[in-house]
Amino acid sequence: PMPVFTIIALPEGYEERADKRTRLAEMVAASFYYKTDESENYSISLIYIYMQNNVRWHHPAAPDRYDYRPVTVNGHEGMLGIYREEDGSECCNSIIWMDEETNFQFQISFAWEELQLTEDELIAMAESVQMQKG
Repeated sequence: PMPVFTIIALPEGYEERADKRTRLAEMVAASFYYKTDESENYSISLIYIYMQNNVRWHHPAAPDRYDYRPVTVNGHEGMLGIYREEDGSECCNSIIWMDEETNFQFQISFAWEELQLTEDELIAMAESVQMQKG
C-alpha cells in the first residue's frame, strides 16, 4: 500500500481536507489542501509518485510561461517552477523533487494569484513533507 505523506508547514489558514485525498492509481496519490472556509478555491496540492526503474516524472506546464531553477530539498535535487506573467513579472508556484532513498517523487503546486510564497517559503514547505504514522 502507498504510504500517506502530508505537508506539516502549511501557510496560515490552510489545512488538509482528508475528503479531497485521492488515490489516482497504485503508483500515484494526491493530497489537496484548502483554505479553512471550506471553499474549493485557493488549493495547494501535494502529489507524490512511487518511481520504478529509476524513472523521473516531470510535468512541464505551459513551457513558454515557465522557467525552472534547480533547488535542494532536504539534500535532494529538485526544481522550482517560476511562472512568468505576460507583463514579465515572475512568481514561484511549484516545486518538484526526488527522494532517491525512498524512490518517491514529490510536487507541490498552487495558484500563485491567490497565495504569494517566496522561494524560501516554498522550499520550507517542501522540506516539511512527512510520512504519516500509523
